[in-house]
Amino acid sequence: MLCYSFSTIILIFLSSKFIITSLGKLDIKRLFNRQNTKLLWGITIADFFFKFFSLNINILFGLREIQFGSEMIISPLLFLIMTLMYEVAVSITEENELII
Repeated sequence: MLCYSFSTIILIFLSSKFIITSLGKLDIKRLFNRQNTKLLWGITIADFFFKFFSLNINILFGLREIQFGSEMIISPLLFLIMTLMYEVAVSITEENELII
């Protein structure tokens, strides 16, 4: 239960920090930066553990087997794809800044 609560808090904290920093960078047109990439990696890892612990919360109530489901893989996989695309956008932005 503690791990489930901890992963939930981390996921909410990192997601809100990502949104706040993204909205703060809109006015200076520097949306794609390395700090947001690190936050997205943290969100991806935290989402995996959140899904794992939420699927297996029934262990506290007597169920004696660990469950793996498709929802445990799909959501973190989507975050992983988004994070990798964001990293490509960051590298392209940094390259464009060097050219100009």
